[in-house]
Amino acid sequence: MDDRGIIPEKLTQVLRNWNKVNKKMNFPKAIYIIPNQNPTGIIYDLERKLEIYDICREWDLLIIEDDPHFFLQFNEKDPNTGKRKLEKSFLSIDQDKRVIRVDTFSKFLSSGIRMGFLTTNRVLIDKLSNEVNASCFHPSGLTQITLLKLFEQWGQEGFDKQVSRVQEQLIERRDKMKQLIDKHLDGLVTYRVPDCGLYYWIKLNDVECSLKFFRNILHDKKVYLGLGISHTPNRIKTPYVRVTFSYMDYEETDIAFKILSKCLIKEKEDKK
Repeated sequence: MDDRGIIPEKLTQVLRNWNKVNKKMNFPKAIYIIPNQNPTGIIYDLERKLEIYDICREWDLLIIEDDPHFFLQFNEKDPNTGKRKLEKSFLSIDQDKRVIRVDTFSKFLSSGIRMGFLTTNRVLIDKLSNEVNASCFHPSGLTQITLLKLFEQWGQEGFDKQVSRVQEQLIERRDKMKQLIDKHLDGLVTYRVPDCGLYYWIKLNDVECSLKFFRNILHDKKVYLGLGISHTPNRIKTPYVRVTFSYMDYEETDIAFKILSKCLIKEKEDKK
């Protein structure tokens, strides 16, 4: 990946060499993509989506577009509407009925709702509905009626206001966390300001494995970070951590980053 998502040339290379490299594995039938990416906070722009879509057409792959952070994009505001621009989805450019889009209400309404929905072609919807009926039957009826009545009362205008309200709150919290990162961790970590979502994806510069660093040092100091190993294939070691800004407490985060800074400085000195 780069700062725009999956690299098309790399994807083509993987597919072209699949049968040579993965002799015991069947050729894939679908690709799973998070276009408003977690944990990196990058956004696939339209040009990149079109490139990937063309590759999927060439190799006849379905696209599973899992996009819980779609409404949590922090793009510039449209001068005509005052709303933040949202990048087009893979579903919106789908010409072959190959996209299965997955959305949720949990990220911009309430995490306790636990309600999502699929959008795809009729054939796939029928098959997926059968799978749901054989597993969880259906989501909570109370949650469904609550959402229905809420949206009836809000209308499109109320829905847009809710999205804008959440976006602005998250941008404010994101920027506050950036201030603390720059204050305490300058030169000790590498990061980019997220364009969407709820998290910072941070590299601990002088740490080889963030899991080992947490177990040996941070755990006893009660500084808890989302470990990068949870976001890697085959759980390989990584220097990255994921830090949530969506519900940060400024004073507690200030203290935590101060402790983290001291630990990283000591780690750097011990390696000299």
